[in-house]
Amino acid sequence: MQDIPTESNKGPILTDVPVFPLPNVVLLPRTILPLHIFEQRYRIMIEEALAGQRMVAMAMLKPGFEPFYHTANAEIRPVVGFGRILREERLADGRFNILLQGLGRGRITEETCKAPYRKATLETLSPCSSSYEFVYRHELLHLVSQSGVAQWSGKGGWLTLFNRADLSFSDLVDVVASSVLAEPSEKQSFLEEVDVCRRAKRICAKLSVMANNSLLSTGPGEKPARVWPPASIPN
Repeated sequence: MQDIPTESNKGPILTDVPVFPLPNVVLLPRTILPLHIFEQRYRIMIEEALAGQRMVAMAMLKPGFEPFYHTANAEIRPVVGFGRILREERLADGRFNILLQGLGRGRITEETCKAPYRKATLETLSPCSSSYEFVYRHELLHLVSQSGVAQWSGKGGWLTLFNRADLSFSDLVDVVASSVLAEPSEKQSFLEEVDVCRRAKRICAKLSVMANNSLLSTGPGEKPARVWPPASIPN
């Protein structure tokens, strides 16, 4: 696999990346995805990935894929999450259990199928930020600190993420989103958004609804969550 420099606002091009298409699975950056590999073509894919750069891209199949699932013609969404195999367990019958850690977003620019499985050239998508990023960071911290979302915040260790020097704001938002967004279609739409502030706005809105719903279920007595987004922040 070769990294080829590209224009300044884009990341590098990744070539010959194994593609694993599934109907309801999305890999977000910095998240860890457990996978059970049992189909023969994907066993070969994992064997070859482990012998190389351990890279795999997760692609979401488009509706209507069923008749073409066992072929290379099943349509997939062009924006994928790519990651590196963190751990693998080889089972006696040839199956695998793996942990795939998300590294980033990519757009498929070219596909090949010389192997039993699909491979692609990816144009990596660098996150776009703005001067409003600090506002969203502050609001996100406020929301994950509320009692209404404590059960999710504590389980995911979200508060500790804000002190991680190795975690960009884009990564932080993605990690929280992986727990907050339940529907695969929501996660795929989120994956396709490269603007960090737009992603943060979506997650803040989701957390605000979760906090308000939690307070409503326990009855009156606490102050309701703040309305998000504040009027001072542009769309």
